[in-house]
Amino acid sequence: MLEKNKSENGLITVSQKESPSRRELAYTEDFKEFVKDLKKQGRKEVFKDFLELISSDGGNWIQGMDGERGEVKITKTSKPEDDQYCYKVEVAGHIFFAKVPSKKYSHGDTGYKQLLSSSKAKELLKGLEGVEVANFQLGYSDKNQQVFIASWNEAFQKSRLSDYQEKNDNLENNLSIAHRVSEIKKRLEEFYDIKKLNNMVYDPEKDVIYLFDLAEI
Repeated sequence: MLEKNKSENGLITVSQKESPSRRELAYTEDFKEFVKDLKKQGRKEVFKDFLELISSDGGNWIQGMDGERGEVKITKTSKPEDDQYCYKVEVAGHIFFAKVPSKKYSHGDTGYKQLLSSSKAKELLKGLEGVEVANFQLGYSDKNQQVFIASWNEAFQKSRLSDYQEKNDNLENNLSIAHRVSEIKKRLEEFYDIKKLNNMVYDPEKDVIYLFDLAEI
């Protein structure tokens, strides 16, 4: 049975938990309009082409390698040994960030649940200056495929926060970052992937910590 709901913040969720595929989908109004425009232009195969492209990687692509199918171009931005693979996706004049789990990734929190968690985190972090959650757009999960999609941000190609802190010798800047990280951990104490800072990048030009594809415990 198909269940469709719309939350107070405008997030739309669609679930078929009882079906053999166990499909779960969540998306924003903006992404809904984007897909509508694609369909009006006769571009109905875009998402299928995207899924086929990322499936062709399978962990073999090196960082910076790209591929094209139809009107979709993806560039791998993560390393082959990473637990989850990240991509820059270009389609119909729009650019997105996409993340899918590798076969060795053991957590059941990808795609759909990550988008719901990101939406919750955005509310919990309201008012915290110099901290932003990625502009999430879509989360999809079924028994064979999971994907998290957000609007592209050049900051996603910056150093992970933990790497930046190791190399940064600006004491004042490090103290400012540490204060924000401490507050993030307090507000998101139920999010397991916050502790290792794996889902944070830092943009030194804008002095902003960005969080993406978060997951609750």
